[in-house]
Amino acid sequence: MAVDVEVRPTKMARRKVSSKSGVMRAHAAPGHLEAAQAPIKRPLRIVMSSPKGGVGKTGTCRNLAVAAALEGFKVATVDFDPQKSLTKWWEDRPMDAPDLEHFATTIGNVDTILAEITDYDFVFYDTATAIEEHIDDMKKLLVAADMIIVPTQASKDDRNSTFPWMSALRKIQPKSHFLLNRVRPQTTIFTVARNLLVGTGHPLCPVEVPDYMDFQEAAELGVGILELRRAKGQEQIKGVWSYVRNTVGVVKT
Repeated sequence: MAVDVEVRPTKMARRKVSSKSGVMRAHAAPGHLEAAQAPIKRPLRIVMSSPKGGVGKTGTCRNLAVAAALEGFKVATVDFDPQKSLTKWWEDRPMDAPDLEHFATTIGNVDTILAEITDYDFVFYDTATAIEEHIDDMKKLLVAADMIIVPTQASKDDRNSTFPWMSALRKIQPKSHFLLNRVRPQTTIFTVARNLLVGTGHPLCPVEVPDYMDFQEAAELGVGILELRRAKGQEQIKGVWSYVRNTVGVVKT
């Protein structure tokens, strides 16, 4: 049975709609890749998850997807968030940007997504904040993930939301990792937050993503930070991507 999905009118030539699943499938034009990588036998699923908005799930998703594409991997992104921020970013991507194939639907279609989106090396998932409203479908995605990233900013509000979620999440999927995002490393609040995160005993990415305006500029242009010439924050995203790639067992050749 078909599922209704909003199809945005821009760049229609770059995507088609599957009437079977109601999933918006977007075909981006091929770009120039830095290096060719051996194909992975099955897609590695990297999920961004947090019960709090504004922590940087979408930004993390698009920057990691671009990092993987630039290394020559076949990459897809999936937007489960009703706000469709990742989808809008994809629609703004330059036609000659590295290839990312994009899908937009609701978490209710998770079974279809997991079954049909298989012809990729990496699939990056952006999810909504209202986790408790679709907990059964979310569990299916979380259990199928090869790695879950829980971004959090240093503020107490963020910690009060993301810390309990991580404790619950790791009972479902132990492959879950904190990522400190939009931080100001020279501040006391950053030091406090990092120490508290380490103190939880849960995995923490050793590279923090700084709060640089270049991330917003890249988002405005429909690109990742690694595609923005001389942008600040590139080395940090490269570090986060190396951590993700190594965590899921893909060694750079």
